[in-house]
Amino acid sequence: MKVRVLYEDSLAPNGAPVNYAPHRLLLNCLFDRMEIKAMLDAVYGHAELYQLAKLVVAHPCNGNANVFKQLNKNRETFANSQIAPVACLDSDKIDRLLKVVERTCKVLRREALWKQCEFEGDKAFVLLERNLEDILQIAQNQGANFGVEELNSALNKNLADRDALVSRIANDPGLRVKMLTAMPSFGYLVEKTAALALIT
Repeated sequence: MKVRVLYEDSLAPNGAPVNYAPHRLLLNCLFDRMEIKAMLDAVYGHAELYQLAKLVVAHPCNGNANVFKQLNKNRETFANSQIAPVACLDSDKIDRLLKVVERTCKVLRREALWKQCEFEGDKAFVLLERNLEDILQIAQNQGANFGVEELNSALNKNLADRDALVSRIANDPGLRVKMLTAMPSFGYLVEKTAALALIT
C-alpha cells in the first residue's frame, strides 16, 4: 500500500518534499528492514531505495492543525484508494488542539485523534515525544560530531541547516540504529509506516 506521511513540520525555503531530510531518514530506516526489501523485491524484482520513495511519500504541513486539514480535505482519497495516511505530530503541541489535559496518556490521545478524522480506513497517528530538531541533539549525544555552530543554527530552526545535519544521520547506518533506540517515538513512526506499506 502507498503511504503518505503528513508531518507537522515545515520544508526548508525553496525545498521540495522529495528532499525533506526527516523523511529521507524515515525511508532509510524503513529500507534497513528485511521485510521491506523483500516486499520491494517481490513487486519490482529487486529492492532499491528510490522504489520505496515512490511508495512512501512526504507531505510537510507546517503545523498540527494543517495535518488535520489535509487529512479531512483528502478524506475521500484516503478512504477510497490504496493510499494510507500517517500523521506525524508534535506531542508537546497537540494537547491544545485536542482539548485534552496535559500529560494525557498516548492511548487516550490517539483515541482523541481518531475522533478528529472524518473517514474510516487504514491510517496511523504518531506522537513524537520530542520535536524533529531533537533528533540532532540525540545524534550528537550518540557520536555524530556535528560542529557547534551548525548544530546551534539547526536547533534554532534554520531549516536548511537542520536538513543538512539530518541528512548526515540518514546516511549513517550506525547513527540510525542508535537514534531509533534513543528516540522510541521515531521508532514507532518507522514501525507504523512499515506495517501500512506492507499491506497488499
